[in-house]
This record gives sequence, structure tokens and C-alpha cells, in this order.
Amino acid sequence: MLEESKFLKFKSECHNLLNLCGEINNNGSFKSTLSNFQNASQLSAEKIVAQDITNLFQATIASDSSNLNVNAKFCFWFTLETLRNHNFIYNNDSNYFFQTYNSPNHQKRVEEWKSSFGKISNILIIAGLLKDAPELKLRIENTLQNILTQMMLCKGFLNDKDESILKTVKVARDIKHQSAINNDTLELALKDLDALIGLNNVKLMVKELKNFLEIQQLREKEKLPRVSSSLHSVFSGPPGTGKTTIARIIARIYKHLGYLEKGHLVEVDRSAVVAAYVGQTAIKMNEVIDSAIGGVLFIDEAYSLAPSGSMNDYGKEALEVLLKRMEDDRDKFVVIVAGYSDEMKIFIDSNPGLKSRFNQYISFQHYKPAELLEIFKSLCKKYSFSLALDAESKLSDIFEMADEKKQENYGNAREVRNLFELVVRQQANRLVSCKEINSITLSAIDETDIPDVKLTVDLLLNGMTSN
Repeated sequence: MLEESKFLKFKSECHNLLNLCGEINNNGSFKSTLSNFQNASQLSAEKIVAQDITNLFQATIASDSSNLNVNAKFCFWFTLETLRNHNFIYNNDSNYFFQTYNSPNHQKRVEEWKSSFGKISNILIIAGLLKDAPELKLRIENTLQNILTQMMLCKGFLNDKDESILKTVKVARDIKHQSAINNDTLELALKDLDALIGLNNVKLMVKELKNFLEIQQLREKEKLPRVSSSLHSVFSGPPGTGKTTIARIIARIYKHLGYLEKGHLVEVDRSAVVAAYVGQTAIKMNEVIDSAIGGVLFIDEAYSLAPSGSMNDYGKEALEVLLKRMEDDRDKFVVIVAGYSDEMKIFIDSNPGLKSRFNQYISFQHYKPAELLEIFKSLCKKYSFSLALDAESKLSDIFEMADEKKQENYGNAREVRNLFELVVRQQANRLVSCKEINSITLSAIDETDIPDVKLTVDLLLNGMTSN
């Protein structure tokens, strides 16, 4: 059966999918488009996405029979059950899912989903219904692509047929460019670093790196040789712990110390640099690197470029291009690779070229409960909310309980932001029935706006839902 760590990541992706379906169901243009269907009252985003998942999974089997393996079938079933029953995914016992999968009922349920729509199509039904909601369309395509990729990787690698099917879901995730800040200074960059909540070990390492580079500058001015050191870094740790934010600050520091010309950040993942056909991956990776010249190339979930057991995966081609350009364009750009701790260690150890080029390792830890509370309070301050003492106490209990039960995929600050949005919606529901609404009541968050402690802990551990 699927390894625990891989299952937890897949489960997290299914949470994202469920959350997205909730947003889609509430989207005006989607509801308007859906109303044209004869059986509109019986349809939902969950049912439509379930059919898309079924179509895609069947397409993967048709192109490569090795995709029909025990783990892939489990992932397929798990996705459909998540969409069928919203409460299903909130069980924290992994064995519960494995045991349920082996029960005689699961095949029957899968068949019910497969027969719910009729004719199978290779075109995403949900994408067609979201043509007037491009942001949602992009997000659902990304999520479906991630889920399908993880199903295919159950056999240990992706081949050219797999990549071709992934291209039908979405050509590539957008490359995110973070421009350099106008009128920025080294002092401002360090001030932003100090302003971050928690991350004490990370801040210390960044400042030690800054000190080292400053001294090398002074040595150069005094006609002394610089002590060479690679600026490329490995960021490892759980999600939602500020890896991208720190990467942006490091890019600014490198610029102000004269090590980078522009100091911008280019953020990508596998889908932005790996293509479906031989030769195309090299072109895509070179284009991404060209855009990062003078700045930092940040590769999230970098271990997906070298999946375990892969022999014919095009991620290998992307890595070969990256390593060559890191040598050919040395000192012109900096690479930061990021992801879960165990996977990043395996990734770096898998290739001698990677091991020799990365010698800066920064480990990101889970936020402490008190730090998560501070992050929540900082969001309140940003949006001019005041947090009542009993509400603060309730949140403190929530973060303490979640900390005791957390696993590696715990979303940390990311889930705190989602919780903040949920609390604000709860407050809005409370206020609409009030007779008198003023600036004080609009700003106040009280204990009743915070959901039930046990329920909220489960949501934090499993991914906040928008429902």
C-alpha cells in the first residue's frame, strides 16, 4: 500500500481539490453556465470533477497499463470518495482509509461515479464550465494536474505518454516573477527579515551569510582574494513556513551586496520546466533560466524533477540543463531548491552534480503555537480587526492542540491565513443580523466568531475548507 508520507501529500492535494470545488459551486458564472443544463439541480463541481478524474485516469491506463497498479487505484478511489463525501477526508487515521479501501463497497462506489455522466471525453468538463472564471479555471487545472501526476508516479516514474496526457490537462503552470523592489536598500531588506514572526534559526543563517559576503567585499576592496563560496541554497521543511518569502529577501540582499545585478525572484515548479516530448524540456528550462539571470531561480518541490525509481522521466533532462547552466553562467544567477526535508535529502544525494553545487542548507521548522497566534494577530492588525481576549484564548487552545497532532504536511502559516478568512466570514454572518453596525462592531472579533475548537483543529490538520 502507499507509503505514509506519500499518502499524506496526496491527501493534502485532495483537500485542495475539495476546497476548490466549494469555491466553484459558489461562483456566479459557474452557476449561470450550469443552469443551462437540463439536470442542473443534480450537478455540482464535485460530480463534474469526479467525472474528469475518471476520464483522465482511464486515459492514463489506456496509454500505459502500468498505471493500473494497486497504489494508483487507491489514489483514484480516495479522490472520488473525497468528492462524494466531504466528511470522509477528515479522519486522521491513515489505516482507516486503507481498511475502507479494502472493503467490498469501494468498487461499487467507483462504478457509480463512472456511470454518473455517460460518454467519456478527453476534454476537461469543468474547464469548459469555467471559461468565464479564468482564475478558478487555472487553479482547478493545476490541482487536477498535481493529482494526476501523483497517481502516475505510483509506478515510480513518468514516461513520455504520461507527460502527453498531463499536457491535455494544462500546458504548464505560470512562472511567477517577483520583480525587484524600487528604492530598496540592504537595510530595508534586513528590516523585513527581522519583522518576520518566528524563523529565528533561518534569520540567523541569513544574517551569517550576509556577514560573510560583506567581509568578502571588504577583502576585495583591500586587494585581498575573496574566499569563494556557492550562493546556491537548499531550503527544506514543511509547507507554509516562509521559504518563498525568505528567498525573496535573500535575492534582495545578494543584489545590494553586488552579487546579483537585478535581485528579482523567478518561482517555478516541475510543470513550468518539464515538457511532454524529447527536446522540449531543455528549451523550457533554458527559457526559465534566461528569465532568472541577474536574480534568483526558486524551484519549489524540486525533488519532483527526480522521482524515485525513474529511468525515462524528462525531469532528468531539466536537471542536466540546470546543472550545465549553473556552471556556464556561474555568478549570473542563484538557484534555490525547496521542498519537504526527507525528499530534498534524497534529491540532493541522488546526483553528484547537485551535491557539489549546493552547500548552503537552511532548515525550516514548524511554527510554534504562540507564533501561529502572532501571525493571526498580525493579520487582524493589517485589516484593522480587534481580537477579544476570550477569542485569543480560544485560538491559543486551537494552535496548541493542532501542534500536538501535526504531521509533516501541516500547513502552518498558510492554514492560519485560511483560518483568518473563515473567522472573518463567521463575523460577517453574525453582524448581518445586528441592528446597529458601526466601526467598532465591524472591527471586533469575539469568541463566537471562532469555530468549535475540535472542529477547527481538524480543519487545520487536514486543510481548511471554504465550505
